[in-house]
Amino acid sequence: PMPVWLLFAVFAAAWWTLSQSRFGRQVYAVGGNPHAAAVSGIPVARVRFWTFVISGTLAGLAGMLLAARTGSALT
Repeated sequence: PMPVWLLFAVFAAAWWTLSQSRFGRQVYAVGGNPHAAAVSGIPVARVRFWTFVISGTLAGLAGMLLAARTGSALT
């Protein structure tokens, strides 16, 4: 089914982002110790903002998939 393939695609993108990109290293740093991350020059507010944006987008995608899968959006 399509949601399973989408799950694998989102997982692969998240894995690559968190393990191979500068943004991923910044997310781990801010999550571990925001004060130390700020002292080391990481823009903590910007990283938190984009982390919440990505989280909200993925929650919206999950809601759309659930609505499509259950047929609850049909009138």
